[in-house]
Amino acid sequence: MTVLNKLLAVISNTENQIKIANVCDQAYAEGTGNPTWYAQFGAEKPEHVGINLAAQAAVVSGVSILALIRGINLEENLTAILGEIAENKVSKVERGILLRLANATWNAQQPLRMDKGALGRASNMNVFDLLPAEEVDKDFIQIEAAAKFLLQALAEV
Repeated sequence: MTVLNKLLAVISNTENQIKIANVCDQAYAEGTGNPTWYAQFGAEKPEHVGINLAAQAAVVSGVSILALIRGINLEENLTAILGEIAENKVSKVERGILLRLANATWNAQQPLRMDKGALGRASNMNVFDLLPAEEVDKDFIQIEAAAKFLLQALAEV
């Protein structure tokens, strides 16, 4: 099985989706300085799982984009790129790409969040470049957490 097929197997597995959503939610809570905000959840809260997969989506799409702009083969360099993301050793531009991917994913989810009625939280849309620095920083903490989880999960496949 190729490394990209392993990645697909990891991210398509429901149990892994729940695990990574929890990892990212916990990283968010800790990143805001409020670790008590985090409470473990499972499949009984599918919306909560979904909204906490934005960092995973950013990482999975981001590794492909980073390989493309670097002119390298993703299959041969996936774990190296994941390691760089996990350790925040990507360039400022690459970090910006990953953050914008996470933000785009988050924005796309807002109309689907039905806790606020029809079209959910569509009014929560934002423009990445207007976000305060602390929002951006906590988003990257989630991206790092997702990359770490994916690295570990790939090693176990």
